[in-house]
Amino acid sequence: MDFGTFLVQCLNSVQYGLLLFLVASGLTLIFGIM
Repeated sequence: MDFGTFLVQCLNSVQYGLLLFLVASGLTLIFGIM
């Protein structure tokens, strides 16, 4: 496994975590307003 593949994997996991965070905060905002 070379460095490029490792970098891509890192970016993918960061992107996935960011997406989960956005969804979670969005739901929190919606339910907080309700």
